Amino acid sequence: MKPNLKNIAMKIIKYLVLVILFLLSVSHYSCKKAVWYGVVSTDTVRVYLPWSQGSNTIFSVMDSNYVKIDTVKKKITQYVTVPIPVLRGGFLTAQTFTVDVAVDNTKLQSLITSGVLPAATTVVLPPNYFIVAPKDTLTNQQEENRGTIKMQLKYASIKSLYAGQKIAVGIKISNPTKFLLNNNQSSCIVLIEVNKLVTKFGL
Repeated sequence: MKPNLKNIAMKIIKYLVLVILFLLSVSHYSCKKAVWYGVVSTDTVRVYLPWSQGSNTIFSVMDSNYVKIDTVKKKITQYVTVPIPVLRGGFLTAQTFTVDVAVDNTKLQSLITSGVLPAATTVVLPPNYFIVAPKDTLTNQQEENRGTIKMQLKYASIKSLYAGQKIAVGIKISNPTKFLLNNNQSSCIVLIEVNKLVTKFGL
């Protein structure tokens, strides 16, 4: 019995189409970079802070429409939580892991000294006016490895002490327990204009 060449050709075409679709799918998930608000990492599989913007790594919180400040407990505790995103670029091998988190104001101080941030209106926020956990956990969320450093601000104290000024805190991540760190995007300066913060919440 002679083989049906037309049927064989159709099966080969279907097989090739499936192979091409599979390869395109793998290429999409392995090469696409993770993007949250902020800049995109230049390295697909490293851990980074998307708020690390430009050479000065300053992120102005109140000027961003993407930042959602948690106010659920604010009326009771007078805390405002600023969520600082942490990402691991790429979509493959999403795993749960941690990074160390620390306050590092070295660069912030130099920017104030050099005049990039005006000394008259920029305050390095003292550590007794905010809380940052020493570790953050990244998990698989929407096919991305992401975490959130929750910086809790003592809203009532900041409102009364720093009206008309901008408060700033330098945040740095290090030592991911899995994957590598993007050293070029491992720190950021969180800048918050107090008057805009008060206008937003009005308490």
